[in-house]
Amino acid sequence: MSQISDVQGLEAVVGSRPLAMMMKSIDRLDDHCRAVIDRSTAAVIAYRDERGLRARLVGGAPGFAWDSPTSLAIDAPDGAVAGTPVGACFLTPGWRETLRVNGTFSSSFEVSEALVHCGKAVIRSKLWDAPTETAAQAPSTTEASFDDAARAFLADAPFLIVGSCDADGNADASPKGDPGGFVHVVDDATIAIPDRKGNKRTDTLHNLLDDPTVAILALSPGDDRTLELGGRARISTEPALLASMAMNGKQPNVAIIVDLDRAQLDVSEGLGAADLWNSDHHIAREDLPVATRMWTDHVEANRTGGLTARAIKLAARAAKVGDTSVAATAALNRDYDKNLY
Repeated sequence: MSQISDVQGLEAVVGSRPLAMMMKSIDRLDDHCRAVIDRSTAAVIAYRDERGLRARLVGGAPGFAWDSPTSLAIDAPDGAVAGTPVGACFLTPGWRETLRVNGTFSSSFEVSEALVHCGKAVIRSKLWDAPTETAAQAPSTTEASFDDAARAFLADAPFLIVGSCDADGNADASPKGDPGGFVHVVDDATIAIPDRKGNKRTDTLHNLLDDPTVAILALSPGDDRTLELGGRARISTEPALLASMAMNGKQPNVAIIVDLDRAQLDVSEGLGAADLWNSDHHIAREDLPVATRMWTDHVEANRTGGLTARAIKLAARAAKVGDTSVAATAALNRDYDKNLY
């Protein structure tokens, strides 16, 4: 398979990382982040334990994870390596966007970065649509085996979180979504995940060039289990593979190929605590500021220095002048519709 092995090759295919996009992250939890966390009932976390990079879902009542602007009330899982970096992706029932928070487990989850991720993965997955089946599923637990139960779950799952780390070990948890079955099973120990349009940060892809280790957690609406997959990943541009992943006539730029060394399908205590599939808990869209306002406020709050960064902040401030939530929402909806794939 055609494989990308360096940043130059990657950016020749997916584009460079615009500074304006990178400046949508901040180094603490502001009022926007708190508003999201106060309504979130679940987060998928990526971290290291003695077996390597792991992914799991934690959950609770809305606001379960809030602690302070610099820390989250999420304890390190049993077995987590002391001082390990951790990435979290917050799921807010009914909300299209996700909140990603990165940091380190020490005495608590200490925050180093927060950003609002665009809603394309959630929209494509139809994550918050009414599930076709809501009955609890029987548990099926496997270790180091991608068995029939794991395959069947993955064939239905429309949404997953990919955990990865950069060269410095900093962890990240990023969402991927499409109609169920979008993850291709290549063989008994290999899967392929299309990497479609998103927020243009391409964090996962850049991380894989530094460290190919990944931890993946897949979700299927209405199912009380999660599927955790672990292995080593590479970035492919194989034409036949990308063509097989086309949606709405559009191919992904690249695919993430994962050679699996672990598969575990089991009932999730976190999902039970989050009651994530209960549509009665969906928030109304107007309960949170439109994502474009969050992004512009975060750009303004970003601490990046230099003339270019200053110009980007001025542009963000100007974009808010005279703006209304109605107009901002309409513009965002147009972008999601036009550029979903």
